[in-house]
Amino acid sequence: GTTMFSCDTIFLTVGENVFVPVGALNQMRRELVSSMEQALTIRRSVVSVDSHTSTNCVESADLTAQVDHVGPTEHVGPCDHVGPCEQDEPTKHLRLSAQVGDPKILSMVLKYPEYERIYLDLDFMDETKVRESISCIQQAKEGKREIYLALPHVLRWKDEKFLCSSYSLETLWDSVDGLCLRNLEELALYQKLQKQEGKKKLSVVLDSNLYHMNDRAKRVFHNYPYTIDPELSMGELRSMNNAGGEVVLYGYQPMMISTQCIMKNNLSCQKGKKEQSVLYLRDRKQKSMQVVNFCRWCYNIIYNFLPTDLCECGEDLRSCGILRGRVDLTLHQSMEHTKTIEEILNRAVLLSQGKKVDVSGYESTKGHFYRGVE
Repeated sequence: GTTMFSCDTIFLTVGENVFVPVGALNQMRRELVSSMEQALTIRRSVVSVDSHTSTNCVESADLTAQVDHVGPTEHVGPCDHVGPCEQDEPTKHLRLSAQVGDPKILSMVLKYPEYERIYLDLDFMDETKVRESISCIQQAKEGKREIYLALPHVLRWKDEKFLCSSYSLETLWDSVDGLCLRNLEELALYQKLQKQEGKKKLSVVLDSNLYHMNDRAKRVFHNYPYTIDPELSMGELRSMNNAGGEVVLYGYQPMMISTQCIMKNNLSCQKGKKEQSVLYLRDRKQKSMQVVNFCRWCYNIIYNFLPTDLCECGEDLRSCGILRGRVDLTLHQSMEHTKTIEEILNRAVLLSQGKKVDVSGYESTKGHFYRGVE
């Protein structure tokens, strides 16, 4: 099936006239695979991340060299200050992050001290909203929070200049703790800015857009924590080292990121408009999918019509060795959804505490977590 195991030889010792239902055989197989996966998970948890990465330094260096010269700077590779030492230590409870695109939604998140890291999504926020949000986080009484900027999904050469000027990225640098990088161009920009004398050293989380579908691919970026790819199934995740990974517990998954502007093709170009525009596409099953047009960066994203919600999958997530989860609220831009947002935040908190979560009555999907990619 979708597990990491394969069968070479089977020996049967049975008497005559014996009948065993196929369902019983399948149940035996599932129990055997489950016990072997649990044994491997326990073994992996004992092995330190340092030893895992150090044995692959030479191969990682060779692979990293292949991604040089992909952006506006001359080198892309791992940086000295981020690495296994900054990955999350194993804990009993899942550590939580929240990703927001509006200061009003942020104010709701700040009521929950369990959310120790906040991602401010620059797809949805201009510099004014970003600075307002940073100020709110710094003034919050419920504990210290890490502040990360989630950079745009697409960064062209002209966008780099816009990011550094209109957003004053170089001045925001000292106000945040890290960056979520969504493409190699942003990784190159980060490397260039980080090398400037006197720059504060920021942590980095790589988005799932940067390929992390297997352990060998992850070694290209072996010093960086990353966002777990939503197309990976539970069986595939159990065969990998996920100590540096962060899973999206809740959020609308992007189905397509396109520079073929739906707004321009159907209405008119909205370039220069500060707020994003929203259209809807209807598929053959009459499901409406949001198409959000980000005129500031000149691209649009088509989102799944249902949110992915893994909040009731606590035991299975822990069996994969996942230590951190993220709640993505960027498509919740209206305070009319206050009750819904509070319910989402509460569900993730219960999950992080190891408690059972009931999502019945909420229309959502588990994505590829159980069924994989067909």
